[in-house]
Amino acid sequence: MTKSSSLKFGMVLLFLVSVVCAIIIQLEPLRFIFTAVAFLMLGFYNTIEHRTDKKKGSLYFSVMFYCFSLSAMAFAGMSMIIG
Repeated sequence: MTKSSSLKFGMVLLFLVSVVCAIIIQLEPLRFIFTAVAFLMLGFYNTIEHRTDKKKGSLYFSVMFYCFSLSAMAFAGMSMIIG
């Protein structure tokens, strides 16, 4: 297994774990945090894909998933503050 494929496998595994935790856990802030981790992993995956294939679409998707991750973290913070 090459370094790039093992990194992609690890990211996919972490993504699946975060999605399962976001579904199972009942606390709203933790759901947002696990959702943010899932979006962050998708952003990392698309960044790696952009570096290997040099496709602009992958770069655009990675930026989009990074923005989704930041907004999910903001929702988690607001959910913790509001209560």
